[in-house]
Amino acid sequence: MRGRVALVTGAGRGLGRAIASELSRHGARMVLTARTAREIRATARALERKGGQALAHPCDVRDSRQVAELLAASVARFRNLDILVNNAGVFRMAPLQKTDETMWDDILDTNLKGTYLVTRAALPQLERRKGQIVNILSTAARIVFPDNSAYCASKWGLLGFTNALRDELRPRGIRVSAVLPGAVDTPIWDEVPGHWERDTMLRPDAVARAVAHVCTQVGSASTDEILLTPARRA
Repeated sequence: MRGRVALVTGAGRGLGRAIASELSRHGARMVLTARTAREIRATARALERKGGQALAHPCDVRDSRQVAELLAASVARFRNLDILVNNAGVFRMAPLQKTDETMWDDILDTNLKGTYLVTRAALPQLERRKGQIVNILSTAARIVFPDNSAYCASKWGLLGFTNALRDELRPRGIRVSAVLPGAVDTPIWDEVPGHWERDTMLRPDAVARAVAHVCTQVGSASTDEILLTPARRA
């Protein structure tokens, strides 16, 4: 992966930070984005201390103007873009009657619309480089969970988007992959009410290694989908 440029959304903490660290370890030059500037700058410093190269550029993926500025900053710094990892996401649990319009829009706009906006903006660079798109989904893209109607809707929609995009872009030399992890032990669970068996969840580095595997695949093969579940049950 040395010399290639990778953009990771939601890279400030948790799974996004782990993915950025793994791709940087493989030699990729990193473009890091999230809404919180302090977190992505901390991620960038951590990568640079290990010899990596990183650009931290804050962006709300729901905003097309900010997304355009992100891609412009990426090209200005590194000239090319080879890999896009759409990882930015919002997770909220609530029964439908307590899922107000603001919550619904936040989840759908971040998880689904944000992926569409960043992907569309990145396509000219990715096509020029015959690049790779990796969309981070969830097992919630294939099965449903109570009190998660908005989140499941966003992930089922994102899976449909990913599958359609793969067939659309395959003739143009762009690989499109979906990674569907089960529950991952990240700080997101600090904000979710209830008791969760976090010691049985996937670790972020396990998902990050799966993303790196997809991005380092060479030759005529393409990994369309990876489903990751915990090895140990609660």
